[in-house]
Amino acid sequence: MKELKSYKCDFCGNVYETELECKKCEDYHCKPIKITNMKYPKTHKYDSYNRYPDRITVIMSDGAVVEFSRNGIFKNTNILQ
Repeated sequence: MKELKSYKCDFCGNVYETELECKKCEDYHCKPIKITNMKYPKTHKYDSYNRYPDRITVIMSDGAVVEFSRNGIFKNTNILQ
């Protein structure tokens, strides 16, 4: 019987054979630093859909300011695009 050891990225879940490969993957991911704005639906309905913001603006670890919507990334002001 052979024991296998692997490493799993905490951010995306990819599995690697070495700790170094996994660390490289984890370091690659931009992490959210701060939510700077939230936009909620304009409605008077008190239901689970309207309870959460439609869009949030987030400052990322690489300095990008990204606006996320319920449907994905709405706007990314990262100049590296």
